[in-house]
Amino acid sequence: MQAGFARIDITPPKGTPLMGWGSPSARHSTGVNDPIFVRALSLSHGGEEAFILAFDLCFVAREDAERWHGILAREMGLQPRQVLFTATHTHAAPAVGNYMDLMWLPAVNNYRRQLDAAVMESITLSRKHRKPARLRAGRGKTTLPMNRRKMHNGRFVNGPNPPGPIYDGLPVCLFEDESGKPICLLFGASTHPVCYRGKDEVSADYPGAAMFRINEHMQATCSMFLQGMAGDSRPTTLARGEVWASGPGAAETQEAGHLLADETIAVMKNLREVEPALACAITTAHFPLANNITREEYYAIAQGTDPNRGRWANDQLCQLDRNVLPKDAPILFQGVQLGKDLRIIAVEGEPLHHFGPIIEGRYASGMTIPIGYTNGEGMYLPATPMIAQGGYEVESFWEYHKPSALAAGMEKVIESAVDVLKAGGVV
Repeated sequence: MQAGFARIDITPPKGTPLMGWGSPSARHSTGVNDPIFVRALSLSHGGEEAFILAFDLCFVAREDAERWHGILAREMGLQPRQVLFTATHTHAAPAVGNYMDLMWLPAVNNYRRQLDAAVMESITLSRKHRKPARLRAGRGKTTLPMNRRKMHNGRFVNGPNPPGPIYDGLPVCLFEDESGKPICLLFGASTHPVCYRGKDEVSADYPGAAMFRINEHMQATCSMFLQGMAGDSRPTTLARGEVWASGPGAAETQEAGHLLADETIAVMKNLREVEPALACAITTAHFPLANNITREEYYAIAQGTDPNRGRWANDQLCQLDRNVLPKDAPILFQGVQLGKDLRIIAVEGEPLHHFGPIIEGRYASGMTIPIGYTNGEGMYLPATPMIAQGGYEVESFWEYHKPSALAAGMEKVIESAVDVLKAGGVV
C-alpha cells in the first residue's frame, strides 16, 4: 500500500455566513478563533485508488460533493466511489449547501471557489506525497459523548442525559512510512462539535483542538478526525447539571479536544498491524418518509409567522400540485476498505447512535468504522424507537427540506445499503 497526506487551509474571509446555530443568513463571521482546513488521505493498492477528504465544516453539501466528483472524473479519471467527502460538523464554520434558509439564498460563490481550489490542491498534493506505507489499527472507547435527548414535561428536549445511550467507539488507524514516521492518523468520535460559540468567529471546535494536540504528540502534521454517529449527543464536558453550558468558548473547546486527544493517544499504544486491502463502493439508500402531513396543514404552516417554515411549506404545496412530492429520502452510503477486516462505512446526514451497532452488525469480524456527515446534508437519521418519541431529531425534517419525518423501519434499509457495499468489494 502507498499513502499520502495533505492539509489545505480553507479559513473563510471575514463576513462569510456561518452555519450551526439558527439561520445562516442571520450570522456572519466576525473573525477567526482558529483556522480550518481540508485534510486529504490518498491511498493506492492492488490497482485501486482512494481518497478521503475531511473538511472542518458543518456539512459537505450534496451539490458540492457531486460537482467535485464530476470535476475529478474529468480531470483525474476518479470515480465517485473512490473519493469520500466528509465533514467534522463544527458549528463555527462557513455556511455551504441548502440547510434551512440557504435553500433560498444566493450561493456564497467566493467561498465556493475557495473550496473548489482546495479540493483539487489537496487531492493533487496527497497523491504526490504517496509513499510505501504500513497500516496499524485499533479501537478504544471515548468518554466524550453524552446523550442529549432528555425527557422534560413529557417531551424529549435537548439537555444532558448521562444515562442515555451513546455511540462511544474510538477507532484509530495509523499509516506509517517504512521508517516508522507517521503519514496519517485517522481517529474519530461521535458527538456534536458545539464547544465554540463565541463572537461568531470561525473555529474547528474540539476536533481541531484534538488534532492540534495529536500532531504535537506525533511531531507531525498528520491527524484527520472522522465524525461518527453524533446526531443525539453533545460533549460531556459541556454538561452543567440539568443544562448545557451557556456561551461556551475557547476554554471548553480545548477541554473537550484534549480529552479526546489523550484518549486517542492511549489507544495508539495497542494498535495491531493490518494487511492492506483497498476497495471502494457507493450506493443510494431510500429511506421511506411518513408522508403524514396534509395539504391543509402545509397551508397553515405557510400562513404562519416563521418565514423559513413558511417557504418550506410553500415548496411542499408546489410539489403536491405537480404530484412530485417525494415519498422517500435518498441517502448516500459509501464504503472504503482499508485492509483485511478493516473498513469505513460512511453515511450522508446526521445518524444517531443506533446506526453504529446496525452497521457494525453487518460484518461478522474485524473493525468497522461508521461515520456520518458524508457527501451531503441528508437529514437527521433516527431509528424506529425514536419515531413515536418525537423530539428535535425526529421533527427537524423540514430544516433539511424533506416533506415529512421518516417512517419506521429504516433499520432494514441500513442493512440493505451496507450489504450493497459488501457486494461491491468492501468486505
